[in-house]
Amino acid sequence: MMDNLPKRIAWAISTIKADKNLDKGIQDIDLAKVLGTNKNTLASYRHAKGLLKGDFIQRLVDYYKFSPTWLFTGQDEPFPGARAKYPDACGPEGTPYNAPHVEPPVVTEAHSTYLPIADDLTKTARVLESKTAYATALHMNILSFHQALNMEDKSNDIIKRLDGLESRNGELAQEVLLLKGQLLDDEDTSSGAA
Repeated sequence: MMDNLPKRIAWAISTIKADKNLDKGIQDIDLAKVLGTNKNTLASYRHAKGLLKGDFIQRLVDYYKFSPTWLFTGQDEPFPGARAKYPDACGPEGTPYNAPHVEPPVVTEAHSTYLPIADDLTKTARVLESKTAYATALHMNILSFHQALNMEDKSNDIIKRLDGLESRNGELAQEVLLLKGQLLDDEDTSSGAA
């Protein structure tokens, strides 16, 4: 039974090497390169040993489309379509990712003064240094939140630039109207003089 992250990672590696829709027959050295590690570390992971690294798990998710929910909790299916082929490896359906979307609470400046940031940082460091599956899970969450913040910053920048372009577009439209008016006035003046 795959009741923890290292065992699910071991299963994932074996399945990648055996499943024709993943990378059947790939050599350990090549799979290690794809997953950003070396052959010895890959062998440790295949035997559910060694300290798992967040980058390794991220590559499993990105390259082979393994579900982070399945990797960390055992719920749902390992990758899209796995339930039909590997029902014993799948957990119960209806993971939190399939649940109705709930907006996270908005933290305003007034609320941020109540957050125990120093205490949270100390706890975060302890978890990250624990060399456990919790460290890997927290690391993955931090990467996801960081990526989300970066995307939000980029979205806000794009919105500001679009607002600027719309404003400039309005100014240019006004200038075109003024120029057309001046052109008509010049034509009327030159027609009247002739």
